Amino acid sequence: MRLSLIIAFLTMLCLGVGLALSCGDDDDDSGGGGQGDDDDNNGSGSPDISNPLWDIDSIAYDENTDTWTCNLYFDICDEDNDLSGGAVHIYHAGTQEYVDGPKNWDDYPGGPPDAPDCNNPVKVQFSVKLPDAQSDTYYELCVDIQATDGPGNKSNKLTNYCLKVQIHVQDDDDDDDIGCNTWLDPGTGLMWQIRTTLFPPEDYLLLEAINYCENLDCGGYNDWRLPTISELRSLIRGCDQTMTGGACEVTDSCLDSDCWNPPYCYGGPGLDGPGPDGMYWPSELGGTVQCCMYWSSSVAPDVNGAWSVYFDQGAISLLLPDFHIHARCVR
Repeated sequence: MRLSLIIAFLTMLCLGVGLALSCGDDDDDSGGGGQGDDDDNNGSGSPDISNPLWDIDSIAYDENTDTWTCNLYFDICDEDNDLSGGAVHIYHAGTQEYVDGPKNWDDYPGGPPDAPDCNNPVKVQFSVKLPDAQSDTYYELCVDIQATDGPGNKSNKLTNYCLKVQIHVQDDDDDDDIGCNTWLDPGTGLMWQIRTTLFPPEDYLLLEAINYCENLDCGGYNDWRLPTISELRSLIRGCDQTMTGGACEVTDSCLDSDCWNPPYCYGGPGLDGPGPDGMYWPSELGGTVQCCMYWSSSVAPDVNGAWSVYFDQGAISLLLPDFHIHARCVR
């Protein structure tokens, strides 16, 4: 086995002091990620940081060092043009432990950049070493960024800007489609496709979703199809009303639009299910990187629409066929 694929996804962004959203207090800069000083003095002449970006297209594997790296970008400026220091703290969201150590201007080629014009800030790039890969695992990296100038003025602090990463380890001799695993549901005997990558994008019109599944080659099988609404409902966990046998009347034997009987088809609170990241599906299907709306092949005969499931709520919905949502194939 060797590393052959890593895919990353941008998740909810929480930017700290100086930007539109707040992620809480910045009381202490002595600990792990997400913590900082309470004496930021982003006044006249202070540096300014903005526009952080995890560049998922830059993710690369180095066979010589057996490591993955990803580029982190942000804009910086200082009207006095006397940047002298600063730190980029990259850490695990869950454990708050640093990843690849704290970074500072010593890690930036040439040291602090010349950036005198805040109308045209300089874009800074740091190369970040990602944690050791384990097959089919998810983790979330976050970053805190702050800079100082010669007199010791501190910039605004960006906090908790996060990147969710999925790592997939694939055998080099595996002839299956890249980014495709399977899971056999012991309760129904149905085999489900598990997407391990969102490339190419997995948003489909209804007919595109049907064609995608009919042409899928995954796990050594080529007899995949788009599931019916009853089959798709069999994946719901944690919502009695929309799980198989629940009070929501939409099933393979009741497909008319009036089979949708609120409030029983509404599902539960968003991302409050028993699955990873609060999804309303089995743990084997992963977290919100594959969220949230999925087509079934079941159409409502009395209207121009097809049934779907919102797995972030466990809800059943009727959509026009020209909506772009996800597809999970079954056999």
